[in-house]
Amino acid sequence: MIRSFHASLAMNARLSGSDTPLTYQDITQAMQKNETLQSKLFEMQRPHTIQLFKDSITDTKRLAWIVSLSGSDSKSSRWLDVTPKTVDFKFKSDQFQALLCHRLLLQQPIFVPTSKCYCKSAPLLDPYGHHLSAGCAKDGTFHKTHDSLKMVIKDLCNFAGFVTRVEEPRCFQEADPDCNLRPDLSIYNFPNHPRRKLILDVSVTHPVPIISSRVLSRNEASQPCRAANLCFNRKNNKYSAVSEANDLEFLPLIFETTGKMHPKTETFLDRTVAEIVNTRDHPGVRSVLQFYWFARVSCCLQKCIADSILSKSRVVNGSLTRSNNWRYEESFLANNTSILVDS
Repeated sequence: MIRSFHASLAMNARLSGSDTPLTYQDITQAMQKNETLQSKLFEMQRPHTIQLFKDSITDTKRLAWIVSLSGSDSKSSRWLDVTPKTVDFKFKSDQFQALLCHRLLLQQPIFVPTSKCYCKSAPLLDPYGHHLSAGCAKDGTFHKTHDSLKMVIKDLCNFAGFVTRVEEPRCFQEADPDCNLRPDLSIYNFPNHPRRKLILDVSVTHPVPIISSRVLSRNEASQPCRAANLCFNRKNNKYSAVSEANDLEFLPLIFETTGKMHPKTETFLDRTVAEIVNTRDHPGVRSVLQFYWFARVSCCLQKCIADSILSKSRVVNGSLTRSNNWRYEESFLANNTSILVDS
């Protein structure tokens, strides 16, 4: 009977796509953790299923998007898990609909085929809202997204007890009097820090080329945080040298529009949450605080993306309506001029 039990476990493991057979010891440990056989099989099956799904995708842009969304402990979907009890966690119906379409690469309900953006380059709009949310700076949407994230992170730092200053002027002028760069956030008392001040710069990037002839290779598309790493390096090239010259520590905080964070950004937020727990001497509430602050960041980013898509689409669609109405008027007058003159 025991041999039969082990055989059934091994068969279930093979059906789940895992090369490692499930043993009686695994089941015993799972029971001690109040887990079930079904949950253990799902845990083994999930990575294999995801890999099969990724292997089936031929479009490298779509693959890069899926890779950016996925992860063993991805924070990109935290906005889907919140309870809408406060304004920070509430979404309007059109916002939520736009964000689901954005996440699942579905056509936006407000999208009009062959419509063009009203920015300077006036490209044809993609149906997913990617250009409107991350490729067009019209109406200051880039700044709104950036500033909203910056202020949420400032709130987190203040709540943790850090002395934080926004866009500190003359921050780099001790070593370079002509340098007018201003960091997004300056933290004066970050714990166990080798330098006297920590400088933060927030940036949002898109995981795939939006309107570009460049095609990602499959290897590039399969790299987690590919776009975040590129942005991280750009920020370091801009700020690292001048920060070191002024005896400052620089850290870019990078977010992809899917919600994916650069690993060092996630580490910084985790460490800040840990500092809140330490100062309040309640280690049991760490998971609650971590969920809350990551949810605040996630919801802030996604709300800005939804507002960018919706507000710009209304402008584009309104322009199309006015243009169509004008054409209808011209057509009506051209076809009915003789009738109007005779009457």
